[in-house]
Amino acid sequence: MQRAYYHRTYAMFNCFRKESGPVRGYPKDWDGMVEFSEWWFKRDFVSTQRGHYVSVALIQQFCDGFFPKPLHFLGYEIFLTFLTDSSIEVQRLGPRKLWLESLIKAGFRTVLTVQSLLPDSKAPTMPTKESLAAYRKKSSNTGSSPLLIAVGLVVVLVLVRQML
Repeated sequence: MQRAYYHRTYAMFNCFRKESGPVRGYPKDWDGMVEFSEWWFKRDFVSTQRGHYVSVALIQQFCDGFFPKPLHFLGYEIFLTFLTDSSIEVQRLGPRKLWLESLIKAGFRTVLTVQSLLPDSKAPTMPTKESLAAYRKKSSNTGSSPLLIAVGLVVVLVLVRQML
């Protein structure tokens, strides 16, 4: 599995480009990836105002996209639930509400358990190109609509009137 993960991430790494050209410096093997990861997370991250603004903006974007305004606090807490303590501290995102965090984790566990127990749906959850094409073909109107006929008649009458 480690070998497959290494090759997968290496292939993804080769897709990234900088303005000056391809990105260089990918670890040579799995052990190199582990060393880099350990080095990265041992670094002393500095808290900056800009980092705080970016973090809050990302969380706000998540809340705006998935929750109505009165439930933004819930989206904020969901986001904080899955961040590490050090990230929350460095970005000054405020303390977690432990009672809400436990409810969020229990909710996620419940949803994931129910999804694993239910049978797979026959129709895809996300539409595929084939299903979208079939839907468009089925829903396209092969006959003329009354509005189209009315517009056509008006155009013909206007053109005929100009000829007379």
